Amino acid sequence: MKNYLYQLTSAISVGVISFGLSILIARQIGTTNFGLYSIALAVGSILAIFIDGGFRNLLTRERTKSTHDLSYLNQTLPSIAMGHSLIVALLASILCFLLFSSHLYLGLSIIWCFWAVILTQFACAILRGDGHLKVEAFWQIKQRICTALFIAAAIFIGFFEAWQLLLAWFIGALTINLIFREGFLPKPAFKPLLFEKLKLYRTLLPLLWIDLATTIYFRSDLIMLSIFKVSDADIGRYASAYRLIEASVLISSPLSIIFFRKVRLLFNDQITRNRYVFHSTLLALGLGLLGVVLTNLLSNQLINLFYGEEYATASKLLIILSWMILLLIPNIVLTQTALALNLDKYYALTATIAAIVNVVFNLLFIPLYGIVASAYSSIITELVLFMGLSFSIWKNRKSTI
Repeated sequence: MKNYLYQLTSAISVGVISFGLSILIARQIGTTNFGLYSIALAVGSILAIFIDGGFRNLLTRERTKSTHDLSYLNQTLPSIAMGHSLIVALLASILCFLLFSSHLYLGLSIIWCFWAVILTQFACAILRGDGHLKVEAFWQIKQRICTALFIAAAIFIGFFEAWQLLLAWFIGALTINLIFREGFLPKPAFKPLLFEKLKLYRTLLPLLWIDLATTIYFRSDLIMLSIFKVSDADIGRYASAYRLIEASVLISSPLSIIFFRKVRLLFNDQITRNRYVFHSTLLALGLGLLGVVLTNLLSNQLINLFYGEEYATASKLLIILSWMILLLIPNIVLTQTALALNLDKYYALTATIAAIVNVVFNLLFIPLYGIVASAYSSIITELVLFMGLSFSIWKNRKSTI
């Protein structure tokens, strides 16, 4: 119970800070600049998958309960993760110089901002895996306060461009890793592992692909809206409604961390584990339904309160997107179950199908219906993920390490 309260406090605190920062940015820089900033975040979220390389989930899983084939790597995984992240960030920077010189500042700020963010997530992964949930909870709060202060300072100084805000975020994230003992700064291991540690890469690839597919169906809509020449102002309104949906699942974040550890530790107790997963999924569905009802009742008030009249039309989008909540919360439970039970390949297949469905629906219907099409595509994608994960977990309910 104490761990849940610590994680709940952390999730609410980080969520409130992030949401408040989002409102500050949206109000200060306007719908057009906010749309551009949201597109930059979407691109950065996809790049972050490659910088992470699957190590975040692997660190948490292996330090919670080691898989037999990878137990010999437990002590060196943090150094390998650091080396991998630096190599990817440096290669991405070189490509940015060669291919995107006209957007050099924006490109480099995206790369190194998300590199620093990944470092803080590596630190979280290690703390969670080692069972230090109280320390991890307060680490989350400290790192978010620090990055928010740097971004807010940049805005108050008068820096409104996306690359300037991302640069401020990078400085804040790097600072927090340097000054606190929980920070992630192991000596990087650059030695190539492809030929001598194939087991590691066979494990990492599904985890990386899962994160990539998940990010595609969560973030690709903003990129495709931009490709199809939807106005930056409309993209900003869509992003504001989507941020409210993301904020609505705050309560599920601490539950997911504790849930993962519980399922992982119950790995070989199949009856208890399966009952626990079933009851947790039912509870998540109930919370999701409550979220749908509240969001529908308060959509106009929420948009006006947090974003102002300039974003008023986003309330209609919020009503549509609210149906995502019904599936988002149980999907978090099912996702953590799949990761805890080593069902990486099944999860990767499901996430891939969901990403393809999302991209196809957006490609077909954005030209006809604009941002409304993206809202409905997001709901359909969550439904595909829910059905696929449920089937995979049921099929493999007798998994053992």
